[in-house]
Amino acid sequence: MWRGVDGISQTFAYGQLVCQPNNPAGQQVVLANLGYSELRSTGRLPLPHSPLAPAAQDFILSSLERGGIDPETYFGEPISAPLCEKNGHCVQYLEKTRLEFDQAATSGEQVNRSPLGLWQSHPETRPEYVRAQILSQAGRGIRLPFLLAGLACIGLGLLALLKPLLAQVAHVGPTL
Repeated sequence: MWRGVDGISQTFAYGQLVCQPNNPAGQQVVLANLGYSELRSTGRLPLPHSPLAPAAQDFILSSLERGGIDPETYFGEPISAPLCEKNGHCVQYLEKTRLEFDQAATSGEQVNRSPLGLWQSHPETRPEYVRAQILSQAGRGIRLPFLLAGLACIGLGLLALLKPLLAQVAHVGPTL
């Protein structure tokens, strides 16, 4: 998945290529530091030279063995320690990417890259955005029963208030 070239950059699902014409020849097109940008967007500061989680390290080594890529060029340096939530879901930021894995992961096969390029070019695909949309939709479904119950209570309350008045009018009858 990619987004059109804007003259300076081109965004793909897992990264963004950026033209830096002042760089030396052969290094003028580089991967953007989307991991760095993503980490900063969480309010955290980068911690250069952070240790890699064992599963993240295995993921990078496996990628190197499979494709012969330069890990520093493709992933960048680690800029955070593994950040784990109570449910055991962990993320670790590298300069150019964000890796996700379970806290108990021991193998690179258990690691996934976050689609930072996609998230940047299409923010509505971010998990927190999708989650919020689902909750919003679920909330709409829940509101209708509450609304109907509220209206029924108001109707019964009005009926209870008007019942004595209606009984009195029926007892007296019409007057001419």
